[in-house]
Amino acid sequence: MAKKNSTAKDTELSLSFFGKVAALFRSETVHFVIGLVLVIFSVYLLLAFSSFFFTGAADQSIIDGGSAQELISTNNGVKNYAGSRGAQLASYLINDCFGVSSFLILVFLAVAGLNAECGCVWCACGSGFIGCSLMLVWFSVFFGFVFVDQYKDSFLYLGGMHGYNVSNWLVSQVGVPGVWLLLLVTAICFLIYLSARLSSSVGASMFLEL
Repeated sequence: MAKKNSTAKDTELSLSFFGKVAALFRSETVHFVIGLVLVIFSVYLLLAFSSFFFTGAADQSIIDGGSAQELISTNNGVKNYAGSRGAQLASYLINDCFGVSSFLILVFLAVAGLNAECGCVWCACGSGFIGCSLMLVWFSVFFGFVFVDQYKDSFLYLGGMHGYNVSNWLVSQVGVPGVWLLLLVTAICFLIYLSARLSSSVGASMFLEL
């Protein structure tokens, strides 16, 4: 009997703990803090990305060849306005990942952060994540395909390594004309999806006004 009572008490404690955690995340203060952190981080990334276009050539050798101790030192030689960590983030997200379309990540973070103050951070993340992800991948492949020759002589990979590798694989499978057709079809499908979402949101707002 004592064992059953202790088990019931443990269950009640665990349920109350999760209830407190859920209530904490529903708090307006927590929403404000989450939104503020997301907005500040997006501004920091914007500074790092923008500076990368002007200082990336000089910083690339330091980032690639420098050790961890050199990067955390005061005189690391990094010229990026966001420091060595900003230069690393910019180099990773732009060159190693998705190219200049990585700016869409900043848009998503900023919009999610602004919506967090309204208490709909999860809704904003869910609805915006799909659209930003589709555009992120599409533009990465597009720039990687169109500017494939630029990868040889520049420090800046407009489509990132993701766009470069995916576009090369697609060319090997369907050829250059096939890639153009594939990009066109996917762009049309995305525009249809976007127009459907916009029309549904407009229709919902008109219904609420009535």
